[in-house]
Amino acid sequence: MMEALLLGRSLLTLGGESTGAMADRIGNLSAVTFAGDGALWLASDERQDARNRLIRLAPDEAGNFTAPQSFAIGDFVRMLDGNDERESEADIEGLACEDDALWLTGSHATKRQRPDAGSLADVHRHLHEVERDANRYLLARIPLHHGIPAHATASVGASLRETAAARLADGTGGNVLIEALREDKHLGLFLRPGGDGRGTETLPLPGKDNGLDIEGLAVFGRRLFLGLRGPVLRGWAILLQIEPAEQGRGLLTLGNLGHKRTYCKHFLDLGGLGIRDLARDEGDLLILAGPTMTYAAPQRLYRLHEAVSLANNSANTCDDGQLARVCDLPFSAQGARAEGITPLLWRGRRAVMVVYDQPAGPLGAPPAAVLADVFALDG
Repeated sequence: MMEALLLGRSLLTLGGESTGAMADRIGNLSAVTFAGDGALWLASDERQDARNRLIRLAPDEAGNFTAPQSFAIGDFVRMLDGNDERESEADIEGLACEDDALWLTGSHATKRQRPDAGSLADVHRHLHEVERDANRYLLARIPLHHGIPAHATASVGASLRETAAARLADGTGGNVLIEALREDKHLGLFLRPGGDGRGTETLPLPGKDNGLDIEGLAVFGRRLFLGLRGPVLRGWAILLQIEPAEQGRGLLTLGNLGHKRTYCKHFLDLGGLGIRDLARDEGDLLILAGPTMTYAAPQRLYRLHEAVSLANNSANTCDDGQLARVCDLPFSAQGARAEGITPLLWRGRRAVMVVYDQPAGPLGAPPAAVLADVFALDG
């Protein structure tokens, strides 16, 4: 294991006429991925002016990204709580692009408001209230036509195949994935509602309290990997594997993985950390690991070798040869946490770009420009 080698920084210009005032206040970058045309896609969570939107940046010759375009997710798929951007946030935490389609996932988590320093009554009230946003249970596919989101597009190859915009169908507790996981022997207890002892039903544990929280997405053909920030069970993080299948009318369901299973679970020993993002690197899976809850803790990069070969439930440690700890990421001087990763070639070297939840911009740069770090992957 080595300390991360910083190769450089890339300037991401998020402001412009097409994004309007939204980009001037953007922060909390939560997901990033490259498309086949070299464009960089970003999502920002927990921002009223950026919720339920995606940002596309184009590369320039200096290795920076500019010419921002902003797209409302609800223009392409039917949201679970209405298509109005003022409705509940999708809390996009994972992006992945493959075969001219952009995949995205919400956190699938309930939330608890952070209490401000104030009266004891306010602290107690905020720590008691748990909220649920329906749009957080969004897992969707949006086709890209010449690099731009579309309702449908056709790829020409051995056969003509149309890909249409679609999302996971509704189900008990959020969507069909949550409905399936509610009966899971490891995750079910984190997803079924409880009671307060007085006959009142309570919502499941929030994501930032070690409840279920999806924060990573990677695509291998028809197969999707979903990384859970929580729960972490006795130090083991959880990676879910599904294969969405067409249901029609803009909806997807869970495909059969064999033996009547609609998902697989892979337990990963990440030193007690949860999964903060995923990215495909050829046949391997890059894993950004960080704390499950909001506190200072290591941020690490792991590699799951030949993840494309995983077909059954598994458990992996750094001693078994399939899981490897790549490097420790440095702590940001601004206190920002690593939130998204995507591999790239950087001046001829294999590297990974990292974006942060509170990105900093260089001195003298516009307020809507932030920096992403680029670290070596080739040693």
